[in-house]
Amino acid sequence: MSSSLIDDLSRQCDRDGLSWSEDGVADLAEAGALTDLFAVLSTVPDGRRSQGLRYPLAMLLVVTVTAVLCGARSLAGVRRWALGAPVAVRAAMRVPGDDPCALPAVSTFGRALAKVDGDGFDDAAYGFLGALVDEVEGDEPWNDGPVGLAVDGKTSRGARDRDTKAPHLVAAVRQDTGTVAAQRQVAVKSNETRAFAPLLDTLDIAGMAVTADAMQTTRPNAKYLRTRGAYYVLPVKANQPRLFETINAMDWEHPDVRVHTTMETSKGRREERVLRVLPAPKGLPFPDATQVFLIERTTYGRRGVRIGCTAEVGVTSVPALLAGPVRLSRLIRGQWSIETVHNIRDVTYREDNSRIRKGNAPRIMATCRNLAISLARLAGWHGIPQAHDHYRAHPDQAAQLLGLNM
Repeated sequence: MSSSLIDDLSRQCDRDGLSWSEDGVADLAEAGALTDLFAVLSTVPDGRRSQGLRYPLAMLLVVTVTAVLCGARSLAGVRRWALGAPVAVRAAMRVPGDDPCALPAVSTFGRALAKVDGDGFDDAAYGFLGALVDEVEGDEPWNDGPVGLAVDGKTSRGARDRDTKAPHLVAAVRQDTGTVAAQRQVAVKSNETRAFAPLLDTLDIAGMAVTADAMQTTRPNAKYLRTRGAYYVLPVKANQPRLFETINAMDWEHPDVRVHTTMETSKGRREERVLRVLPAPKGLPFPDATQVFLIERTTYGRRGVRIGCTAEVGVTSVPALLAGPVRLSRLIRGQWSIETVHNIRDVTYREDNSRIRKGNAPRIMATCRNLAISLARLAGWHGIPQAHDHYRAHPDQAAQLLGLNM
């Protein structure tokens, strides 16, 4: 493993308080923790007919992932990047021969990705990523309490079919590293709530604190998490009227209320967040609830003029000894980690403008983008566009980051 990868992995590691030493990354490199992505993706079931196949599925997937890491937004962009890649990089991706003309056509990529087993590809891709996260997380600032896992869904609007249906994907993002841990597609005649348990079934969530939006605040989901040994931190809204009324009616000015205040300034606006926490009252109609909370957010514009104020109540099963107001505030705020990933896919990759629609191809491309974003974050990059610029100029380092044998 070259020193350039070590430099990448130690760059800008102050993001979100992460702190990985160069020695730790060097140990990771020497231990060979970066498994060859080609070997991992060789386990993905190939839905194509065996007759007349010229290109292995693993090679097509590896080329796609590497190109996306270097900033490719479309299948045409994937092939354009591969055409300009150095001979050594194409060899690492197992592209046959040294002739760029040996690369498959754009239509070949499209047909292959459309028939890839979605769950199989997700399991392989996030398994590869999870193994890497386990190696590099080290002594990070979450080691005194449960690590947060944010769950939310996103629709790939540009992939609408003739029936105006678009694939809806539910994902889980680790709040400590900002990396995607798992993803599943919601069935056409189902909804995001029903995909909650199948998504988390693919992960070891024992001891983690799962956050989500109010859609997932249901008793079955809470019972599921407690059965799996995980905690929940959930907002409460009108979909749970009795629970909402009980928490909302509590005395939030009581002397026993624990308070934590944070202030954040961005783009000329200042937001004050006040979190109030109380023990869950006896008989609260929600499984294993230990604490309830109230968040008040006040936004100020220039010259200190108040321009907005919102309030939200919630419930959690995390005991007060493991998560006081400071930790709870961080877990609640950490739900935005998954919104950040979705925003990058929309803004940087222009996912909603993509016209990849056939079969499972939209889902496969979404996973490739998640994988690229997560790897760039593990490499210490603050901005994904900057990571694209770097790896586009240094494709050998992109191949090394994916564990490809150079």
